Amino acid sequence: MQNIRLGINKPTYIDHIEDLQDFCNKFPCFVKVKVNCSRELKHPLIARRDPITNKIIQSTGVFVAIVWGGELAYCMRYYKQYYRFEPISGYFFSESATNVFSNYVSDLFNLRLFYKNVDLSISNLFKFMLNSLTGRFGSQKNHTHTKILNAAEEIIFAETFDINYKNTQKLSNELILLNYTSDHVSFENSISRVDWAAAVTAEARMLMQDLKNLVDVYYSDTDSLVIAKTELPKLKNHLANYMTLGKLRIIHSCQFGVFLAPNTYLLINNNLNSGYKVNNLMSDKSTVYNLINLYFNKLQKTPPVLANYIDVIFDDQQLHVAYDKRIKIYDKEKIWVDT
Repeated sequence: MQNIRLGINKPTYIDHIEDLQDFCNKFPCFVKVKVNCSRELKHPLIARRDPITNKIIQSTGVFVAIVWGGELAYCMRYYKQYYRFEPISGYFFSESATNVFSNYVSDLFNLRLFYKNVDLSISNLFKFMLNSLTGRFGSQKNHTHTKILNAAEEIIFAETFDINYKNTQKLSNELILLNYTSDHVSFENSISRVDWAAAVTAEARMLMQDLKNLVDVYYSDTDSLVIAKTELPKLKNHLANYMTLGKLRIIHSCQFGVFLAPNTYLLINNNLNSGYKVNNLMSDKSTVYNLINLYFNKLQKTPPVLANYIDVIFDDQQLHVAYDKRIKIYDKEKIWVDT
């Protein structure tokens, strides 16, 4: 992320691109293209939004997408036998910089390491600031706001301001958690650079693509891989401890995993006696249980490595969440008020 060339001026729209590869190599740009990806490609790279699930997926087939120019250039260089692109339109930045985040990333990473043995809460704060950097630039301006009010305050607040209720939750006999949006909130100081957020995410996909070409992958995400333990030696040049920036760490070692769909999987951790790891657990929990039961009976496979986010436990052949990655925040009366 430190060395990505990002646009720093207003973009220029273009509706005709003669030489797509030259255009993508010359400017920081985004191009709307018709993508034709061969079904023979094991790990597709170009991302698109699934019209059915509304989730971002990387798929084969024919579709239209707006793609970061660096990602198009990468595909045309390394995957030209699998990808065909027909440019439709796009926009580019005539001015760019490669060190937009260099000091921010290195300084906060060093501060995180320093406070790791001094004050873990401050160290985690710096970790959060690093992890949410590009997402902050890509966030929508119509944010959901949160307030904790008593019943009288909630009535006055609703009468005073033109708000749209999203959700309310009773925290105690006196307090209400209110989630709302408002058309009248000022965003004059709001910073939004969706192009920066999209470019950094695309560059991360390219880095992960290089790693996926080295090993057999059970599952992957923006910054993680699930692989067999026997594959680890192939990544020896890419592994490091937590003190090294920009390399992989082994987070968890697991007995087995079940992967159902993007962002929907279950992993059983070797270090948990009755613990399980689930991300985006489906509402139909019996489906997960039945799949695991099928695994125990018929599908003994090589144990994968790495796990993610949510511990769950079995209870009468059902799964329920026991802990998630968001730290719960309590008030002085030990009432859960935020995450």
